[in-house]
Amino acid sequence: MTSFTIPLRAAAAALAGLMALGSAAKAQAPGALPIIRDTEIENLLRDYARPLFRAAGVGGSQTNVIIVNNRGFNAFVANGRRIFINAGAILDSRTPNELIGVMAHETGHIAGGHLARLREAVERAQIIAALGMIVGAAGVAA
Repeated sequence: MTSFTIPLRAAAAALAGLMALGSAAKAQAPGALPIIRDTEIENLLRDYARPLFRAAGVGGSQTNVIIVNNRGFNAFVANGRRIFINAGAILDSRTPNELIGVMAHETGHIAGGHLARLREAVERAQIIAALGMIVGAAGVAA
């Protein structure tokens, strides 16, 4: 049993209680991502992430880990510096290393700049589509 196992179990128990209360979801604006704020759980996730961020060179103080009030086992990256982890990933992780592995995967997306490259590809596709519409409209007009 690692030194992280007991805090993970305590975090999962606290998180289950927060989800059952539903208070975190009610505090959100309509259409907003339902975020759970809990200092102890956030500090534990930062402890897990710190060596990952250091190894990946992504500037840990500028990278945030955010808990999403969702029961699914999932995580994703947004804005190039935010890792969103579903509460379900914390609840269903049997060991800290499972959760750390998920966080390492998302850290890899940040380090690889995958979100920035995707955004550039979408912008290029939009320009090509607009040019295609202009050419098509010119063809119809002719």
